[in-house]
Amino acid sequence: MSTSDTVEIKLSNAERYVLTHLLTRFIAESVYEAVKFAHNSIELERAAERVKRFAQQRDLAWEGTLPRAELDAHRADLVGWLLEAEQAAEESQTGISKEDEAQERPQDEREGVIHSLEDSIVVDYAHKTVCERIIAQIDEAREPVEA
Repeated sequence: MSTSDTVEIKLSNAERYVLTHLLTRFIAESVYEAVKFAHNSIELERAAERVKRFAQQRDLAWEGTLPRAELDAHRADLVGWLLEAEQAAEESQTGISKEDEAQERPQDEREGVIHSLEDSIVVDYAHKTVCERIIAQIDEAREPVEA
């Protein structure tokens, strides 16, 4: 339920699992690396903000809310992930094309690689779709800017 401090983001159970998968399999590593490799207090402060948003995003997957004050930062994260997922799917599609043309390996080996790339595409598009759905709800919940 939305309050003045939070915004409710409605997700199906499948979307919750996809978001959790995205966060734990792909995003967590980059968040932890940002902390580990921060060279000064400014970078460490930025990394701490990423850790905080990461925790909020993990909560979003199961609690269904985001802090209203941080919607812009969460939206920026989601747009970045959406673009990364889209790029990864395109790279996998290119990989499939190359495997189709590769004749130096046995057919069953090529088919295995192609199936793996197809699975990656499905996951990437699932991640992209969940990001799009959350972004749309964030956009809807953002307060109109006065002109």
